[in-house]
Amino acid sequence: MSTRTVNTGRQPWTAADIPDLHGRIAVITGGAAGLGRAISTALVTAGAHLVVACRNTARAEEFAAALCTRVTSASVEIVRLDLSDQASVRACAAQLRARYSHLDLLINNAGAATPGRVLTVDGFESTLATNHLGHFAFTGLLWERLAVAPEARVVTVTSTIQKRGVVAVDDLHFAHRRYRRSAAYAQSKLANLMFTLALAGRITGGSVRAVAAHPGLAATDFSGNWGRATRAVMAAPGPLLTRFTQTPEMGALPILRAATDPSVVNADFYGPDRWNGLRGHPVPAPTHSRALRRDIQDRLWSESERLTGVGYP
Repeated sequence: MSTRTVNTGRQPWTAADIPDLHGRIAVITGGAAGLGRAISTALVTAGAHLVVACRNTARAEEFAAALCTRVTSASVEIVRLDLSDQASVRACAAQLRARYSHLDLLINNAGAATPGRVLTVDGFESTLATNHLGHFAFTGLLWERLAVAPEARVVTVTSTIQKRGVVAVDDLHFAHRRYRRSAAYAQSKLANLMFTLALAGRITGGSVRAVAAHPGLAATDFSGNWGRATRAVMAAPGPLLTRFTQTPEMGALPILRAATDPSVVNADFYGPDRWNGLRGHPVPAPTHSRALRRDIQDRLWSESERLTGVGYP
């Protein structure tokens, strides 16, 4: 019998508040690197059967082996997924549909920030392709398996940088404006939040909840996607590191709360509670007015369907 207790809301939410997940099937993209490792570890520790969908399967197999050694009851499966390639997205989704009759949890976690403007094999700007379009298609292709689960959730990981983002629906791929890595990343992370809100608005009478979360500023290897100054801050030892960043385990908490807290409702958004959302324990986060633009949400949704060829039931 589980010894986990329910947090009444009077104390900070921690990994100890994750309910018993035995019998639940969880899929996470990018679950063997950076923030994903902390999320995966917590889910497996709570008893979930975990499917790690990622591009680097060799690294994921090493992580899974170490995790299974640490958590002897761990149940982990690795599948290949390159979110920047729509053919890979379709192949991975087909593999999961064939293997599972239902899915309880999908965490859209993987992310990228391409230094220069690079087009994928599908002709999409690479950062948007990985962070938004790949997840949009992957979620839609798995929707029927999520819809039949009793209390399924789709959790999409965004970032505080989404507050600086502009979703230029007429120029998503930076064909007519100067490409900047930070602008492309901010656009994709705002698209993640808009996708969650638009998806939540389209769920009527079903059991799936669409939720978003951001980790604040967590010290992970994702900092390798940025310039030297950012990498220096993230890699610095001692006071500088602890002053501006938090551990991957703390950064994972908003995502884990969005994924497992029984009190979570459709369209919720979670992030850290201190330093303007950069650090702390997970609480409901404010949604920037840009993300609430229903007209842009709808246009982004239509364009995402057109580009990926994936529609939602």
